[in-house]
Amino acid sequence: MSKGEKFLLTLFFIELFIGGGGRLFSFGPITLRMVLFAIIITIFIIRLLVGKAFIIKNTNTILVYILLLWFGMSFLIGLLNGNKLNLMIGDIKTLSFLLIYFPLCYYISNDRFSVKSIFNLLKATSIIISMMTITITILANTVYLNSLDLYEFINDLSDGDFIFRSSGAVFYKGHYYVLISVVISMFLYFNNKHNRYDILILLLGTISLILSETRGLIISALIGLILCILLNLKSFIVKLNKSLFFIALLVWPLFNFFTPYINFERINLSSLSQDLGVKVRFLIIEEALNKIQNNFFLGSGFGTEITNRPSNIEISFLDILMEQGMIGLVIWLMIFLNIFIMYYKIIKNKLIKLDAYHIALFVSIISTIFLTNTNPFINNPLGMIHILIVMIYYYQTLTDRNIKLSRGDEIIRCN
Repeated sequence: MSKGEKFLLTLFFIELFIGGGGRLFSFGPITLRMVLFAIIITIFIIRLLVGKAFIIKNTNTILVYILLLWFGMSFLIGLLNGNKLNLMIGDIKTLSFLLIYFPLCYYISNDRFSVKSIFNLLKATSIIISMMTITITILANTVYLNSLDLYEFINDLSDGDFIFRSSGAVFYKGHYYVLISVVISMFLYFNNKHNRYDILILLLGTISLILSETRGLIISALIGLILCILLNLKSFIVKLNKSLFFIALLVWPLFNFFTPYINFERINLSSLSQDLGVKVRFLIIEEALNKIQNNFFLGSGFGTEITNRPSNIEISFLDILMEQGMIGLVIWLMIFLNIFIMYYKIIKNKLIKLDAYHIALFVSIISTIFLTNTNPFINNPLGMIHILIVMIYYYQTLTDRNIKLSRGDEIIRCN
C-alpha cells in the first residue's frame, strides 16, 4: 500500500464520517464522496489486473456478490415496471457503494490501514460534528433567534443535509457516526479501555444526539447503553460509584445549561399520537405495504415511489422489502446473521484474545438495527460501510488465527 493510497483512504473515511449524506462537499451533481469512491475502485481494479491483489472466496464475499446480483435484478424489475429512470439511477448510485467492500478487504489490515486508524478518525470527526451541531443549536437560540438566515446559510452550504427543528435544534445525517462513536466509547469506558477522547465523545456526542431531537438516535443510544451495562455489569457499578462526583460537578451543570434548548415534547414518546411526522410515516407505511402485497417476493424494483416521495422510506427494512422483495430482504438479513455468527465464534474461541472493540462493534451493529427502523441508514453509504468494516474486522480476527469459519472459506492473502 503506497502513501498515496493511504492518504486517499484517510480522506475517504474523513469525508464519510463528517460529510453526512455526502452533499457537504459537492461540485454541482458530483460529490467528493463519489470522486474518492471512483478513484479507490479504479486503483483497486488496477491492482487486480497487475496481480498485486486478488479476491478470495469466503462467506462475506459470497453474500456481497449475491446482493450485488440482486441489485441488478431489482434494477431490471424497475425497468419492467416502468419506474422513473432518474430515481432508479439514484438508487443504484447509492447502493453501488457496496463495491467498496472489495478494496477495503485488501486495505484493512494491521500492516496497511488498521481498524485502529479508522476508529481514531471516527472519534476525531465525531467530536467535530458534535461541536458543530451544538454550536448551531446555541446560535439558533441566541444570536439568530427567530431568524431563518442561519438555516438558509447552512443549507446552502450542505444542500439540505441539515434538518432544523422549530426549537432551533438541528439533525445532521452525520449524527449516524456520532451515535456509533458514542456507543463504542461507552463500551470502552465501562471496559476500562477508554482514553480522554472517549470521555469527550461521551459528553459532546450525547449532548449533540439529545439536541438533535431525533427519537431514533436517542432510543438507539439508550439501547447501546443498556447492552454496555449488561455486558459490563460489575464494572458499571464500580464506575457509577466513582463517577458520582464527576456527574455532580460537570454533567449536571451541562444538562442544566442545555435544558432550555431541548424540546422535551418532541422526544416524549407519549406525544407520538399528536406528531404530524409520525402520522405521515404511518400513511407511507400503509402505501408501502399495499405495494409489497403485489410484488412480495421480487419487489417493485428500484425507483419505486411512495406518495411522490423520491427518497428512501425512513424504515430501511420496509424500503428493502418494497423495492427488492422478500428475496432481497432475506439477503440483507443473512449479512447480519453472518456478523452474529462470526461474533459468536470470536467470543467462544479460546485461542482468540477478545478485544474490547469486538464487543463494542457488535453493540454498534445492534444499535444500527434498531435505528434503521426509524431512519434509512443501512441501505446507504453511511450504514453500509459501517457494516462492511465490522464484517471485514470479524473475518480477519478469525482467519488470522487459522480458525475455520465454514466449508469453502479461505484466509485472505494479498501480495
